[in-house]
Amino acid sequence: MDLNDLYVVYTEAPTDESFTNLYYGLIRYAKNIARKLFAGQDLPDWQDECNDAATNVMMAFDKFDTTKAKFTTWVHMQIRHDLINWINKLHLEHIPLDDERAISIPAPEMSGPEKQFLLKEAFSLLSDKERELWQLRVDGMEFKDIATKWGVTERTIYRLWKVLKESLIEYGE
Repeated sequence: MDLNDLYVVYTEAPTDESFTNLYYGLIRYAKNIARKLFAGQDLPDWQDECNDAATNVMMAFDKFDTTKAKFTTWVHMQIRHDLINWINKLHLEHIPLDDERAISIPAPEMSGPEKQFLLKEAFSLLSDKERELWQLRVDGMEFKDIATKWGVTERTIYRLWKVLKESLIEYGE
């Protein structure tokens, strides 16, 4: 019996047996999604997370609307969302190339005055907007907050930050 059938049986005759069958069907379904989603990754406790995702689906039945989607479509989205949130909490997500963590600037061995001169010269080559971006980041402002302040997307700020850092790296070489 597929997941849609298990759901129909449970909704038409909600017994302990139909509940249990549906729950274990959801766990199997979650494990199939996880195997595809996390292929090749050695993740701890992924099977427990599949159980949690299945439980979350069971607890959210009242949100499912039969007029909008098939049960398996809704379940797939719910479980996938839970699994992606879990992987993000583990901080094992793929870091995009335009993310600041993927670009590192090695610190050169220089004395204080040499560093100041090099920085002053490098920053003189930046536009006003680039200097402002650098200052906002040094002050600890997040990309999303800068994007809001400037009225652009967060992705635009990431790209500007990447270009800015790459130009400073090129200048230092």
